Amino acid sequence: MPSNKDTDGFEIYPIIHREKLYKIIAPDAIDMTFVEVRAMLDWLEGRHAFSVELEEGEPGTLFTCDLPGATLELDVRGLEIIVLRRTET
Repeated sequence: MPSNKDTDGFEIYPIIHREKLYKIIAPDAIDMTFVEVRAMLDWLEGRHAFSVELEEGEPGTLFTCDLPGATLELDVRGLEIIVLRRTET
């Protein structure tokens, strides 16, 4: 996936999926395929993760997303997803 380098060791990946622009933020060490990213977004959408309204300064909502071959620990705030951890299963 194309990315923008952040100064804190994170990559920022803008991705359009189902006509929405998401911002995925992941540590440099985490590699995800397009298939995983799209499956993750569909999984989160199925749990209405993007419809939660948060006030300024509130933390995001934490999710554990089980995908074929990997489990992702995520922090979701609006259309911004921070991938905290990826574990192969």
